[in-house]
Formats: sequence, C-alpha cells, structure tokens
Amino acid sequence: MCDAAGIFRRKDAQELLRKGLKRGAVSEKFVDGWPKNIWAITDDGAVLEAQRDAVGSYHGYPLPPGDLFHDAVFKFWNLEQ
Repeated sequence: MCDAAGIFRRKDAQELLRKGLKRGAVSEKFVDGWPKNIWAITDDGAVLEAQRDAVGSYHGYPLPPGDLFHDAVFKFWNLEQ
C-alpha cells in the first residue's frame, strides 16, 4: 500500500504489482526468483516503485515528477499499452 499515492487497500496495491509484472516493468535484478523492483502507474498517472525487502514483501512509494526514472517508467508504460 502507498499512502502518499492514495493506495490504502491491499487489493489495489496487489493489482498494481500484477500490472507491473504483466507489462514487464521489472528490474533486471531478481531475488529468490522475484524482481527486486516493480514499477506501475495508477489510473490517475502516479508513477510508483515497489521494492522487495529481505522477507519477500514489496513496499511501494511514488516517484516524483521530474525524476529521470519517473519519466522513463512513464514512457515505458505508455509505449506498452
């Protein structure tokens, strides 16, 4: 979940993780068969990054507009639609 991006329900956070996985918006680095990072964009355009922790959970946070990686994720996401 990501309070800063208005994602308060676990179900919504999991759906965004699934969308990122399906689109291939994942890092090259994998840990125990799972990507270290997954990126997604909310319906209202917030770019999110989820990072896997040592116990296998993902923690998400928004990437701020103007951040170079924010722009790269936004471009990738929109090319893959």
